[in-house]
Amino acid sequence: QNTALNLKVGETAPDFALQDQNGKTFKRSANKKPLVVYFYPADSTPGCTVQAKAFQAEIQSIRKEFKADVVGISGQGAESKQKFASELGLDFSILADENDAVRKEFGVPKAAFGFLPGR
Repeated sequence: QNTALNLKVGETAPDFALQDQNGKTFKRSANKKPLVVYFYPADSTPGCTVQAKAFQAEIQSIRKEFKADVVGISGQGAESKQKFASELGLDFSILADENDAVRKEFGVPKAAFGFLPGR
């Protein structure tokens, strides 16, 4: 099971610090739990909404079974994240990668014909 970075499950991901939907900075290296990081193209779009709802439906079992947490990352700002998280009642952090630096560092390609950063 590899990502675009060729990380194996359990390997340490690159460090990053991004603002979440509550205006707080989430720093990967400060998080001591295993972390599921997923990238999505845009807040409040149909596919991304389905994806976020799927993680929300499983968040408690992910935390209990794997002692892990989840963060979603896309290029919109914290205000957009706050609206999206509130609409869906998300109980995990979604992070604003406004310059796509983290997406690029993880080697996640653009999706949707190059228009939106991707999964």
